[in-house]
Amino acid sequence: MSVLRDQEFCFGTKAETLARLSGLLRSAKVLPLEYFTVKQWRDAPERVLARVRGKPWARGPLVVRSSVLSEDRDGASQAGRFDSRLDVKGEAGLRGAVDAVIDSFGAADAEDQVLVQPLLSGAVARGVASSCDPGTEAPYRLVNWSEGSDTTVVTAGQPDVKSWYFLPYQHGYAPSPSLRGLPALVEEPEAILGDEAPGEGQPFEFEFGVTDGGSLMLFQMRALAAKRRSVPWRRHRNAVAACQKRFRALNRERPPALGAETALGVMPDWNPAEILGVRPSPLALSLYRELITDSEWAEARLAYGYRDLRGMPLLVDLQGLPYIDVRASFTQTQPETRLVRSVRHDEHPHRSALGPSGIRPRHLSRRPPHRSPKPLSTIWAPGAPSMTSGCNWARTGSTDSSPTSKNVWTAWKPWRP
Repeated sequence: MSVLRDQEFCFGTKAETLARLSGLLRSAKVLPLEYFTVKQWRDAPERVLARVRGKPWARGPLVVRSSVLSEDRDGASQAGRFDSRLDVKGEAGLRGAVDAVIDSFGAADAEDQVLVQPLLSGAVARGVASSCDPGTEAPYRLVNWSEGSDTTVVTAGQPDVKSWYFLPYQHGYAPSPSLRGLPALVEEPEAILGDEAPGEGQPFEFEFGVTDGGSLMLFQMRALAAKRRSVPWRRHRNAVAACQKRFRALNRERPPALGAETALGVMPDWNPAEILGVRPSPLALSLYRELITDSEWAEARLAYGYRDLRGMPLLVDLQGLPYIDVRASFTQTQPETRLVRSVRHDEHPHRSALGPSGIRPRHLSRRPPHRSPKPLSTIWAPGAPSMTSGCNWARTGSTDSSPTSKNVWTAWKPWRP
């Protein structure tokens, strides 16, 4: 509990939390609301109906939701357990919706609540945002969202849900213009809660919507159960900065590796993810490096006539996570002479030469993983020797030299760094 603008704030029920936040938030709006207890409804339903129906906003479609004492609490969110009714119209519709929501409570406590708000129409996006990664409590903001006004897409885990991760100190670019205000909306409750640094206080998540005018609407907010101590924000920031610095040092020309840039992967031809796991112990990681990826990998392949990459470690350790330097790995699969022209068998000979190939990991790193090509040392081409000059060609497939046949040719010339 902390003090902000001379007001105390602490999480309560869904309705209580929204009511408290409505007077504090500046980066989002809370829809008008009215809530009442199960006891109040059972004792005097007509009085409750008159109170709700007397609000100006109650003349339009309404939303009736649960606000149970055991719901949206630290350690027991019970999200989705209780019923909600949307697009409720008229007094009879409101009465039926309240009864249905209370029936979903089961053995309801007399102090359990029902929340009534106007229905937000014309929303262009909806989602759920967390102040930290709910699975690891690392200080990554996580936004699961979908475009459109359907409130069930995100909460029901439907396939159209999109995810956006960002750091408190590195917002980057929002994946959609409608989400531009979310970083500020995550930071403001942290200030209200009195957190000394982003991600180091009580973790929480909230449900939001975005109107067609770009305004953010807060539907609910709840504390997240703390499974373990969160990584301190400053320590995490320093770790990320160290990873960025390490990658910048790797991502430059480093002869004898081919290419000006590199890419890192956990499952190229070498597979530490399968052998060690994605998060190995320090001992397992150090043994794998010592026995295989520091030098033995290069010496073993050199003995079979592949390119000499001794002195270039294969594995990159980024804060305990093992990655393979894809550029180094692919470079060494090339013999001491390299493929210089690639052609396709279904293209015209004089239009099919694609220029020097070499190993260019930057092209791999800019494609989705499922579209990244695999390195090949042979090519299909009809009449390949007539298409290019200055190259040595060898036929390794069919001896049929007709223009329409699919022959396997390999082209090479001495490598000159």
